[in-house]
Amino acid sequence: MLVLCFLFYMKDGADLSPPILFDVNEDQQLPKSKGSYLCSEEGMTIVRQFLEQYYSLYDSDNREPLVNAYHNDAMFSVTSAYPPGQSSTTSSKLVNYITDSRNLLRVKDSTRRQRVLYQGKMAIVACLSKLPKTQHDPHSFAVDLTLFMPQLISISVTGLFMERGLSKNQALRSFSRVFMIVPFGDGFCIVNEQLFVTNATDEQRKAAFQTQVPAVVPPPTPVVAPVAAATSPQSGLMDDQAKQQLAESFAAQSGMNVCWARKCLDETGWDFQRATFIFTELNKQGTIPAEAFIK
Repeated sequence: MLVLCFLFYMKDGADLSPPILFDVNEDQQLPKSKGSYLCSEEGMTIVRQFLEQYYSLYDSDNREPLVNAYHNDAMFSVTSAYPPGQSSTTSSKLVNYITDSRNLLRVKDSTRRQRVLYQGKMAIVACLSKLPKTQHDPHSFAVDLTLFMPQLISISVTGLFMERGLSKNQALRSFSRVFMIVPFGDGFCIVNEQLFVTNATDEQRKAAFQTQVPAVVPPPTPVVAPVAAATSPQSGLMDDQAKQQLAESFAAQSGMNVCWARKCLDETGWDFQRATFIFTELNKQGTIPAEAFIK
């Protein structure tokens, strides 16, 4: 039996109330902590696919395809600060993030607050594109799915990444990212995102990149039919005319002919965003045959 005692002291010679004692049962076990939290097991597949696709593009040399992941009216902000005991003179500088940091405790000017709140998918991707190129450690990720509803999904991701291509001594950063996602068309898109970046602690440095990964996270394995159905619930309800219109739109965007655009959409469960992602990856690898672009 463990006794916790709160001591009270005399003030101005007056006796205060006697100590309050609490009995704590030593045999009582607290719940074990978890690396990640899922409020719904049904959302696990969608969350995994979303993160795989997003970070495959984010860690690539070109982040412009991420424009398809954001809503037209999406909002994005980034904040940054040094961990306790670190500063710009004693550790790796965070100037690339602090320049656009929207820390409301430090940014008092309303005009600046508005300027660093990026609105619209083009402005957001332009901001993301000017941030340093990265290599994330997927084994460091802790993912919390805090809300999973047909109308709204909330995901919180924390982990580590390395800035690449800047110098021989690549900076190791810790990040926290919150995504608010809504259904859009046959898939999902981000309507609000908050990114926080800081330097990794000594403990995080020891654990980072213990499992060897390539310089750029590879694209996800093609999703099998059951998962595609889960991310494209409306595909089975689309008639031939709707599919033809979607194929023509995808052909105009990708530069392929309608036949190949329709084939790509069909193989991805008529998920327009996923078809765009796969096309972008295969096109970069040069594996799409020339006949796909003959019109």
